[in-house]
Amino acid sequence: MIIGKNKEDKQNNYTIFQNAVFALKNIWNWDKSYYFSFIPRIILNVFLPLALIYYPKLLINLIMNKNSDTQILSVIAVYSLILVITGIIQECASAKFNSVRYTFSIMYQDLCDIKFKSMDYENTENPKVLDMKTHTYSGSAAGENMAESINDFLINMLGIFTYGSIIILINPLILVLLIVSTAINYFMMSYVRKWNDKSRDNWTHLDRRIEYLFNASQDYDRAKDIRIYKMKSWLESLTQYYQNLRMGWLKKSWNKTMLSNFVDGLLRFIRDGVAYAILIYMLLNNKVDVGTFVFYFGAITGFSGWLSSIIGQYNSIASYSIDINRLRKFLEVEDKFNHSKGLPLPDKSQIPYSIEMKNISYIYPGNDTPVINNMSLTINAGEKLAIVGLNGAGKTTFVKLLCGLYYPTSGDIKINGKNAKNYNINKYYTQFAVVFQEINIIPVTIARFVSGSGENVDRDKVLKSLSLAGLNNVMRKLPNGIDTTLVKGIYDDGIDLSGGEKQKLVLARALYKDAPVIILDEPTAALDPIAESELYQKYCDLTDGKTSIYISHRLASTRFCDRIIFMQDGYIAECGSHDELMRKNGLYANMFNIQGHYYKEGVDEK
Repeated sequence: MIIGKNKEDKQNNYTIFQNAVFALKNIWNWDKSYYFSFIPRIILNVFLPLALIYYPKLLINLIMNKNSDTQILSVIAVYSLILVITGIIQECASAKFNSVRYTFSIMYQDLCDIKFKSMDYENTENPKVLDMKTHTYSGSAAGENMAESINDFLINMLGIFTYGSIIILINPLILVLLIVSTAINYFMMSYVRKWNDKSRDNWTHLDRRIEYLFNASQDYDRAKDIRIYKMKSWLESLTQYYQNLRMGWLKKSWNKTMLSNFVDGLLRFIRDGVAYAILIYMLLNNKVDVGTFVFYFGAITGFSGWLSSIIGQYNSIASYSIDINRLRKFLEVEDKFNHSKGLPLPDKSQIPYSIEMKNISYIYPGNDTPVINNMSLTINAGEKLAIVGLNGAGKTTFVKLLCGLYYPTSGDIKINGKNAKNYNINKYYTQFAVVFQEINIIPVTIARFVSGSGENVDRDKVLKSLSLAGLNNVMRKLPNGIDTTLVKGIYDDGIDLSGGEKQKLVLARALYKDAPVIILDEPTAALDPIAESELYQKYCDLTDGKTSIYISHRLASTRFCDRIIFMQDGYIAECGSHDELMRKNGLYANMFNIQGHYYKEGVDEK
């Protein structure tokens, strides 16, 4: 569980305090035992160093006062015992502290992963959201480190108060000098931090491109193209180009950091030099004894360290707050679809059902031109509908709108007269079995892939779906049958299927789902026209009683459909049966005759 969104903060710009509370409350929810190490870590990290600088004073005074060897040895023994006990406690506290830190980073990454997988699909393609996602790794680390930095900040605060109380007894001027120099150092570090935050967007898109190019060069499916088309040098030069740009920004950041460090070192030299000069003057003028001199000397050194450390810790907390802001901004990306309870889905008596798309338009994020332009269409219950048209006509976008992957820019989609926006989107997905153009094989067993789940797999149904999809012969050749693992590059005993076999496999998955609406978005591109036509005809028979939508660029494969929609530039240019559109002698007929001409030429050549 994470802290909810502050409704008054619409820009997702939370304060350092709010982000600190966010991180601490998440840790409280994930592992309360983490806090048991807070108090001993704070106390021991302050008082152990204090004891270490007080011990020489005590020992020197005992020696100077000519105390007995027994007294001196007793003090040494007691002091050593205290150090051993407190050291053990400190180590145990630190071990507990560190043992769970890494798990918090994993928890934050899990939150981001769950968010990405559950957010509206449209957001996963939005460049702005993808830039936010790029920041989530640093945000995860910031969430992990924020609690530790807060703990260290409290340690420094206690250290400053304790050591400052000692130094003010020596000379208030030393305390003022140390504080002023530290304040200057703070403003320098703050300047660098704010510059990095302001400039971060300049390199975020570079990081995303470098990551994409790296993944592309390692992608198994692209390995053939890289070799055959000599893309290696091109990929390397493009990657190097973006890396050089990224290194340029890194160098600017490094230069500013080095300037800040130089100022810090100079100020430390001046303030410590003045403080030590005052202390040496007091010793030479017999205002302090040797033991007190050693103690005060250690106190000044410690106080200087606490001041420098607290500035560094505060800047770390501020930097972590910026990263957590970006993390929360990603976690709070708004979804347009309904993720609440929603309307109940149509029951079996209402299946198949009609689907109405009324005045639908869609514009991709960052674009101005509609891909779907004020389109209206009613798909009758149980109808077999074909969507055809040239590439770029908007066919795939139409499918994604229909099955709930995209949210219409304007217009409504209705199921049996009820607005699809009112259904829970995850339940709405169950109504569609879609086979897209892109085929992505997941490295799991065939049974799990076809069933879409590792739970309650109906093996008989898997076998039946594979058979109907035409994969019987392939299954017979596999020694492990449907328990064979897919993707050779992942598993030693994995297999790779041909393009046509992959298409049949995803068709089998669609059959297994047995959804009321089945959509085939040009899934047969790797098949020859005859095999495609036969497969579509088979699906026509298999989907009897369901609403079926077929998208194909080969028009001969759509003749069995009840109705054909010819799309052009995001709207319906023609509508009717195959025979009606042929008689009309319009766009559809022209495209059909052109394709038939090429098929006929191929037959004549043979």
